[in-house]
Formats: sequence, C-alpha cells, structure tokens
Amino acid sequence: MESNQHRPVGLDTSRLPLWLAAGAFALFVFTLNRWVSILSLPTLVAAGGWDWNPAVYQPLNFLVALPLRVLPAAWQPVALNLLAAVCAAATLGLLARSVILLPQDQTRDQRWAEPSEHSLLSTPNAWLAPLFAVLVAGLQLTFWEHATAFSGEMLDLLIFAFCVWSVLEYRFDGRESRLTRLAFVYGLGVANNFALIAFLPAFVVALVWIRGRSFFRADFFLRTTGWGAAGLLLYLGLPLAGSLGDTPYTFWQLLKANLAAQKYFLVHFPRYVVLLLGLTSLLPVLVMGIRWPSSVGETSGYGETLAKLGFHLVHALFLIACVAVAFDPKFSPRKLGYGLPFLPFYFLGALSAGYFLGYFLAVFHPRAHRFRGHRAFRERAASLVVGTVVYLGVVGVPLGLIYRSLPIIQTTNGPALREFVEVKVTRLPASGAVLLADDPVNLRLVEAALRGANRAQDFVLGDTRLMANPAYQRFLAQQHPAHWPAPASGPKAPVQLDSPALTHVLINVARSNAVYYLQPSFGYYFEAFHLVPHGLVYELKLFEPGTVGPPPLPEATIRENAEFWQKLGPAMGEIVSRRDPQNSTLAALGRNYSLGLNHWAVDLQRAGQLDAAGRLFDLALRLNPDNPSAAINLALNENLRKGATPAVDMSKNLTDRFGQYRTWDAVLGANGPIDEPSFAFRLGQEFVRNFQYRQAAIQFQRAVQLNPQNFDAQLALASTLVQGQLVDQALQLIASFQTAGRPLSVTQQIELAKLEARAHFVKGDRAGAEMILRGAQTRYPQDDSLLDALAQLYLLGAKFKEALAAIDAHLKLAPDSVHALLNKGAVTIQL
Repeated sequence: MESNQHRPVGLDTSRLPLWLAAGAFALFVFTLNRWVSILSLPTLVAAGGWDWNPAVYQPLNFLVALPLRVLPAAWQPVALNLLAAVCAAATLGLLARSVILLPQDQTRDQRWAEPSEHSLLSTPNAWLAPLFAVLVAGLQLTFWEHATAFSGEMLDLLIFAFCVWSVLEYRFDGRESRLTRLAFVYGLGVANNFALIAFLPAFVVALVWIRGRSFFRADFFLRTTGWGAAGLLLYLGLPLAGSLGDTPYTFWQLLKANLAAQKYFLVHFPRYVVLLLGLTSLLPVLVMGIRWPSSVGETSGYGETLAKLGFHLVHALFLIACVAVAFDPKFSPRKLGYGLPFLPFYFLGALSAGYFLGYFLAVFHPRAHRFRGHRAFRERAASLVVGTVVYLGVVGVPLGLIYRSLPIIQTTNGPALREFVEVKVTRLPASGAVLLADDPVNLRLVEAALRGANRAQDFVLGDTRLMANPAYQRFLAQQHPAHWPAPASGPKAPVQLDSPALTHVLINVARSNAVYYLQPSFGYYFEAFHLVPHGLVYELKLFEPGTVGPPPLPEATIRENAEFWQKLGPAMGEIVSRRDPQNSTLAALGRNYSLGLNHWAVDLQRAGQLDAAGRLFDLALRLNPDNPSAAINLALNENLRKGATPAVDMSKNLTDRFGQYRTWDAVLGANGPIDEPSFAFRLGQEFVRNFQYRQAAIQFQRAVQLNPQNFDAQLALASTLVQGQLVDQALQLIASFQTAGRPLSVTQQIELAKLEARAHFVKGDRAGAEMILRGAQTRYPQDDSLLDALAQLYLLGAKFKEALAAIDAHLKLAPDSVHALLNKGAVTIQL
C-alpha cells in the first residue's frame, strides 16, 4: 500500500477497492443463479465425480471445487456459484486497485497535473476512475453471467487480474517478492487456462519495460523461472490421480490429452480474431505505457494547441472504444469469440477505460490550469464541458449496461432452466427408468435434478454417443447391475459394439425396464423402437411384429401433450422476447423447446390437426429462427391448409436449405423431423444406405401420403419393404399399383416386374419369381436388365446352365457389358 508521501490528495483510496469488491459481491449474490446453469454444468460434473472418465482438464478448477463434494447434492450448485461471485468480487477489487496504480504521466499535460513521483491520480474526484472501471467490467453481460454461475472462467480471470495487479504494485514499491508470487500463480494459471500461454509474451515485455536490464539478472531470472515451473507442476495432478484409479488410461495418456487440448486451441484459433480483440484491450494498454516527450518539435502556439487536441482526441477515442466493447458490438469478444468468453480482454478494456477517464479527470481539473486571461477562460470552459461529459458518462454507461444486461441475467439465472429440466423429470416414472440422450448437456441437467431430489439411484443415465464403447457399458453395469447387463469380456470381446449388438442390448434392457429418451431422436435403435411423446421426454416402445410404422397416437396421449405445451406457453414466450444467440442458457432453452415443439407438431400434422400444428411450427421457429426443420414444416403446413398438393423437389442439393447444417444427422438431431415429401424421400434413401429399412419405409410412406402421384416414392417403399423382410406388405402395395389403372411407362413396368419377382424370391417362391421375370422378358425382349435379373435368380438357385443361357442372351443385346462378361466367367468356372 502506498505511503503517506504518495497517497493521493483529497481522498484515501486505500479502502476503495475493498468497498467496491464488497458492493460487487452483494450485487452478484443478489442476482446469483440458484441452481445449475449451462455455464456451471461441466465444472459441477467434474467436481462431483459424475463422469465415467477421470478428470483431465482445468486442474485448478477441479481442486478449488473438490471440497464441495462433502455438501449435499442439492447445495453443491449454489455453493459453486457463490465461489464464482467471490472470485468476481476479488477480481473487481484488484481491477480497482490496478486503476489507482496506473501512472498519469504519459503526456506533458498529465505530468503538469500530476507532478508527484509516481504520478498517481490525486484529484478530489480520483475515485471516479476505479469506480467507472469496476462498473464497466462488473455490469458487462459476459462478466456478470460468469460471476453468478461458476464456469471456472472467473477463477481464470482472478489469476489474470492478480498478475496485472502484481506488475503494477511492483512498479509502485519495487518489492521483488511480488514477482515471485506472480511467477508461481502464473504457472498455476497456465496449467488451467491456455489463454495465459498466449498472454505470456505481454507480461514478459511489461516486466522488461519496468525492470530494464535487471530483468536478465541471473538470480532474478532463475528464481522467477523456478517458481513458475513449480506452478506448472499442477499439470501433473489430475493425470496422476486418474491413472491410479480403476481406469484403462495411463498417466502419460491423460497428461497428453490436456496438453493436446491446449495446443489445439492455441494453434487453430483464428489469429485475426485475437488481433481485432486486441485493438480495444492490448493496444490501449500499450498506449498507456508510452511516455510521450514534453515537446514534439513544434514551438508555435497553434502547433502546441493542435498537439494537445491530438492527444485529447486519441484518449477520447480509446475511452469510447473501450466502453463500447462492454455493450458487445460486432467487434466484441462475445461476438467474435466462437463461444469463448475471453474475459481477460474485457478486463483490459475496463482497465483502459479507467485510465483514460483518469486522464480527463487529471488534465481538465481546474487545478491543472496554468494560464491567465483568455487562455485561462478557454481552459475553464473546456474543463466544465469535459467534466460534465465525464460525469454523465460515469452515470449513463452503468445505467445503459444495467438496462441491457439485467433482464438477460434475470432470465438466465431465474427459474427458466430449472423449470425446463423439472418438466422433464416430472414426466418420468416414479419407480425409475433407463434414460438415454444424444445430448450430454440434457443428460447432465436431468442428472443434477435427480441428484438434488435424491432420486439418481433409481435411474440409469446413458449417453448414446458412448454406448459403442465396452468400457462405458461396463461402467453402466457396475453402477446399475440390476438394470444394465455387463458386456462380454476376455480376449475375444469386441473393441467396439456394432449397431445390431447395441440394439439387442437395449431390447433386453427394455424387457425389464422402462426406457425413455430425453429428446426426439432417430438411428439404429429406432429400427426396433418408436417414440411415444410425454411432453419433453419420449418413451421407447417396441414395434409390433410385422408392422411398418408406429400405431396412431391415442386421444389420451394427444390430450396430455396438448395440455403440457399449453402450460409452457408463458415460459416459452419469455424466452422469445429475451432471445440472445450469445447467451448460452437462453440459446439452449430456445433450441430445446423448438426441437420438442417441432417434433410434436409433426405428430399433430400426421394426425390431421393442421391448424394446431401450424401454430406450433410458428412458435418453434420464433424460439429458434435457425431451425430449418420448423421452417420447412411451416411452409408445407401452409400449403396443406390451403388444400394444395405439395410440390416434389427432387434436386440433389436439398441440404442447401439446411443453413449451417450439412448432414442429415446434424439437422435432424438439433431441430427435429422434416415432414415434407422431397425431404422424406431423400431421408428414406439415406436410411436405406444405412440399412435402416423400417425408418426408410416410414419416410417413403409419408412421402406417398403427402403426394400420391410420386411413383418413385411408391416404388422405393415397396423395395424397402422387401429389404426389411415385410414381403406381404410389399406384394399388397405392388398389387395396388397393378390394379389402380394408372398408366405406367415401360421403365416403370420393368422396375415393377423386377421388384415383384424379388419379393416372391424373398418369400421363397422361386418358381413364381422366375415366371414373373420370364413374362416380363417376353413382353420387353430388348431390355437387358430383365435378363440380368433372371441370371441372378438362377445363380442364387445354383441353376448354372439356365444362368449361362440368360447371360448369353444378355450379351447378344449388349456385347460389351462388363457385368455380363464377369458373370459368364463365374458361371463357366462353376460348370
């Protein structure tokens, strides 16, 4: 702390950082998140030991949060968030102290106004500069979010603020012990946060700037390097602890995983983003460190005035830019950070804002006037104007930040997320169930709610992304031996479980357990199961043997879900009104509600309730304007309500309408089903390629329902039914084509004949299949595909002479057919 000799005149600032930190802590506690948030969930999972893998990343976060395991599960989220508030308040206290320690001696006018040894701001209103910096930082939306929900980012920022404060305190009192502590804490921070690796050159340059050549003195360099290396030993803690437990991973594997993750971010993060963010954070700090000469070579009065105006203008522009960043324009970390908060850039921006405000407080304070007459009058007038603007800014900027941030903070930290999870949990069986999810965030949120209610032991929570891993299957079996079977072990055990094996496991589990999905899904499980919606959770039911699709939804189920979504109307309306794509909680809630609504609206549309479905599609799109499924479904719904037959778009670039999504898995997993004929047809083809014939048949069937004139979809449906061993349904469909009286082209008749023959062959009626192909070949003797199909039929029946005759007839029509020549060679060898 500064001595009396250097204490600012007019105000004792020694306790100001403490009071500001206390006020910030009160604000953060008042607006604290009372439960889990999207931001705090990963830290809670790691600290609580919920994950099946050992913790690897962010070891300092893990150690700080580890003592919270002794608390009841219901208290742990709030305790973590209180820890975030403590870190945030301490960070703002260090920010205030750092602003106080910034020297106001970089220009001639500053040195005139602050002639003391350390040139600290000493005007009676000097307290405005640290107060302004704290308000700009603390009321900024990203900072406020992380201050009220423990994501670990605030702990990283506290370390960064400590390092900045240590450098400034060392400049003030020259105590080398500060740099020793700085090196050790910096090492701890590097092990926890890759960003400090990137900031290391800036800190080294700052220390060289302050110490000069003495920075390279051997004893100082070795001591600080040694303490920094001691801090880096934190890298070893989690890998060592993880390798000692019941885990297949070695110490080196776990250590390399953390190092590789940090390297990836440092190497692959776009450099231009860092440069843009540095314009309102690192560049102002650099300008603060430049001590401008008293004269720039201009001796005239006008030249001196222009030079002063130039300095004033530069400082004003930097002040405006640093304050503007707090409101998150397009060049702010929140907009450019690819989802990363980049709180150090906000911290440096607020530090710079405090300094530049202090510049105007010092230079335009009345005691800085050194002229008489007209020049004194001009300076007093300038002081009055600048002082008025400064005071308006000190009041107006925080009010503007509160107006912008507080409603979002109230929504984020309010009950919205907890209500979203609780409406899921209340729809689950009281006796327990197996809960599956493709989205780990949804799964962990439900787990947090179940743990808080002491019900977690009744539920098996499975992450479907990990189900193919036998180690994960063993973990589930160890946790719930009565509900989940252990996988095979031994040298012949598979390294990965394939989709038939996984489906078989789930079928066995479903025989003795209720099985629920936490969001609508698709894939290999749904060859055996279909979804029954219960609000935002979905019960898995086995298909009845011999059926293609699920049975119609009962009236009771439709009524249950209609009441559910009606009750959620106000909550979803609030999310629509306060939607912010950069707010992780609001964005996640909007996406999840939109996904569930879109799925339910498709069910209603398929049940014929077009008006209700249209309203829900519209709401789903307002909850998530980037939901292409809802947008396509709404357009189709409008056509259906008008009585128009949907047009069939068979172009190959359908996925161009997916926006940011480039695969079927991505668009359907994030947004829900698409109920439109062209998309249904393309999706059916995708399912066929993945050998998921039941789901393909459901899509082709829907394409035919929406457009009965689509013969390609009808033919694809019949073919898929044959591939899915539903031959009787396929033959019925083929018979309906033949009796419909609709004119078919020659190509269509040939394809239909081949398909009918294939169906008879699969059914075991080889004679019937041969008769159909022979009859078609008689009607269309110039079509070589019928001869090829006939040859294949004979080959499968080991009738090689008949096959050879069909192949020779094929070669007469197409002598250069490579396929026929290869078949003839194979048959000749057999003969």
